Amino acid sequence: MELGQITITRSDGTSLLLHHGTVYRVSEFDPFDRGVRADQGGNAPWSDGGWSGAEWREPGTIPFKLGIHTGSWADLMDAWWALDAAMAPVRTGSEVELTWNAAGTEYLMYVRPRGVKLTNQRARTGIGWVQGSFAAMDPAIYSAAETVTEVGLMHRIGGLTTPFGLPVGIPSVIADGEATLVNSGTAEARLLLHVQGPVVAPRITLIDATGPHTMFLDTVLGPEDYLDIDTKDKAVILNGTTSRLADQFGAWPLLSGTALIRFEADVYEPDARLTIRHRSTW
Repeated sequence: MELGQITITRSDGTSLLLHHGTVYRVSEFDPFDRGVRADQGGNAPWSDGGWSGAEWREPGTIPFKLGIHTGSWADLMDAWWALDAAMAPVRTGSEVELTWNAAGTEYLMYVRPRGVKLTNQRARTGIGWVQGSFAAMDPAIYSAAETVTEVGLMHRIGGLTTPFGLPVGIPSVIADGEATLVNSGTAEARLLLHVQGPVVAPRITLIDATGPHTMFLDTVLGPEDYLDIDTKDKAVILNGTTSRLADQFGAWPLLSGTALIRFEADVYEPDARLTIRHRSTW
């Protein structure tokens, strides 16, 4: 994605590129207006000032303006209808992916179109001006690139102990079961975990600057079974259909900065796998 490019991608896979290399010339685009919701507060009853309870980010509003530059009225209308389709309501569908390139980094937000308007048409020359906006129910900004990491169960290989108690030996080394994850953003990142059996009572540990955070799963997975886990929304789904939230105890790890992740179980199964997906988050 080139600098300044903006792409609108809908759940059906259709997308529209807004860029100076197309007929859509963006003049204003502001995804960085980030408000705070602090509605659990009030005036202090017996002192000066006030008090505030929990505070959270508000849903985001992303306005934009652009010009449509074509060579004819017919081409202008074609470009307008394509933009109108990209900005249509999602109805019962999932959010639209809005990606853009700023200073060489590609960002992503999950948004819902909130209207678009064509004004000041210069029909004979094929030029029109457009303003519209998106609403982001999730105000987080993500890296457009998703990082995917896969490990097997932790086990060690090698190692040698010399006889007669001599102070000489060769330590074993970790052959699999751990990996380093990096969140380049400033906010905690959700982890999407996919555990593929066979495995008995797996443990997933994230080790960061604040210490180890271990998620225990009191379940047995056969060779065809799998669990999908979302550590932000706190969901555990067996084989894509059945909630196994009751099988989870311990931590719901979120990634901040750089951390080590480990996949362990008391019984080693060579075919068990853990796939970790995450995006840097701001």
